Amino acid sequence: MFKENRIPVLVQITGMFGLIIVLFVLAVGFSVYNFTIISREVKNVSSQTVPRLIVTKDAHRLFTNALLNMRGFILYGGESAYEASYRDDIVKATSEVQSYRDASTEKDTQEQSGKLLQELKDYQVIGEKIIAAKKINASNLSELTTQGRILVDKINEDFSKLATVQEAYFNTRTEKMINDIDGTNIKTTIISLLTSILSVIIAFLYANRLLKRIAILNDVIARIGLLDLTPSCYKVSTNDEFGDMLIQLEETKTHVCETVTNVQESASVLAASCEELTATTDEFSRSAEFVSGNIIDIAASTSESATNIANVSTTIGEVSASAGKLSAGNIQIDESTQDAVAESQKGMELLEAVVTQNQTISISMGKIGNTANALNKSSEQIKMIVDVISSIASQTNLLALNAAIEAARAGEAGKGFAVVAEEVRKLAEQSENSTREISAIIQNISNEISNMMAISGTAVTETEKGKEFAVTTKQGFEKIIDQLGKVSNSIKEMAQASEGIALGTQAAAVNIQAVSENVSSNSGKIQTVAAATEEQTASMTEAARNIAELANLAVKMNEDVSKFKV
Repeated sequence: MFKENRIPVLVQITGMFGLIIVLFVLAVGFSVYNFTIISREVKNVSSQTVPRLIVTKDAHRLFTNALLNMRGFILYGGESAYEASYRDDIVKATSEVQSYRDASTEKDTQEQSGKLLQELKDYQVIGEKIIAAKKINASNLSELTTQGRILVDKINEDFSKLATVQEAYFNTRTEKMINDIDGTNIKTTIISLLTSILSVIIAFLYANRLLKRIAILNDVIARIGLLDLTPSCYKVSTNDEFGDMLIQLEETKTHVCETVTNVQESASVLAASCEELTATTDEFSRSAEFVSGNIIDIAASTSESATNIANVSTTIGEVSASAGKLSAGNIQIDESTQDAVAESQKGMELLEAVVTQNQTISISMGKIGNTANALNKSSEQIKMIVDVISSIASQTNLLALNAAIEAARAGEAGKGFAVVAEEVRKLAEQSENSTREISAIIQNISNEISNMMAISGTAVTETEKGKEFAVTTKQGFEKIIDQLGKVSNSIKEMAQASEGIALGTQAAAVNIQAVSENVSSNSGKIQTVAAATEEQTASMTEAARNIAELANLAVKMNEDVSKFKV
């Protein structure tokens, strides 16, 4: 029937929704991928760049404290507390710069931090010399302090340069991250819109095509319900269950149409036989009346009466033969009617299969709805990840606040650090805003999944309509079976009438045979002949009545069959 491969309706629907789910999964995957990249950038900035800024400021603060302790030692002299504090602060500052240099990955920051580290070590050497000179009031103390001030100016300048380089690197990374976030938001929005539009278009096109095919089946079924058996103009376009239904309906219409045509032809033959039989019966009645009215002539002319009786016997034989033809025609009509009933039963079985298929489609729709629910749960998990990133941004903001407090404590030396803390706070706010936008995008995706579930519900509703159409078709077939039952009953009544005619003609033949024998043996038995003639007349009257009933049944059968449009 079809050269193309068969694609069941269940496979078509599953493929459509599978394609939609794949589109949404790709959109979600793209969003998660970009979100992961941005998260890594934020983590890198918050875990490396910002701590390095803090380390730089802490090292500078410790060095400043060491200078203050050195000045206190020089001014007040001999105070072990200043000396110990100096040594502790200068060692910590050197250690901070050393750790910064070891963790740095940029060439310029490595060079600057290495230079600064060497200067701090040089200052440690000079500081030890100053402490030793101060303790013994050496003459070169002034020279050593002058060298120390020169080295301090270089160290402060290098600290400023390192902070400037680090801030520039931080600003570059921050600007790149903001641009990446904006680009990701735009890409995610565009992909989400395209995915939603494609999903709606795919679902609309398939649903529209499915509704058109259901409308075609509904039209064919409605015509069958109205007993219209003419061939439809619809063509089977797809090798699936709907195509099978249309083919089976057309084949059923063809079989029923052939059966109705056979019944019409048989009814026409029956009507013609009834007319012929009626004419024969009338002729026989006239012959019987003629014999009864001229009984004296029969007695006078036995040979002529015998001839007339032979003619009557021949006529009765013709009547019997006509009754036999009528009985054979009834048998053929009854067989055609039974074939029509069998084809209608096949149509009923096909409709039951359609109902079963609709139930299978409904179950598949339920499974697709479960898949959409699972996808919706995945969106909720993505929202949880966004909340975690938002929490990280809040913690970064708190870290910036703590850094600002530390900068305020440091006084003039912490102003640059306060600027960095403010930039970190702004970055945390931007990250938090970005997570809100991503959360809104995920919410849009969840809404689209809900729309997909609504489309699935619409498909289930249309399947239920298909069930209703199948019930309507079943009622149409029940009407056909009922009409064929009436035709079968009419045929049975005609068969009974034919049997009555056959019995009447056989009785008439026996009586005529008896009359013929009596006329041949004894022409004087006129009364016996008259009685036999009256009996023959009564038999023919009964036969005429049966023929009239048979004619009425033929007319009724024609009326029933004429309800079918072929």
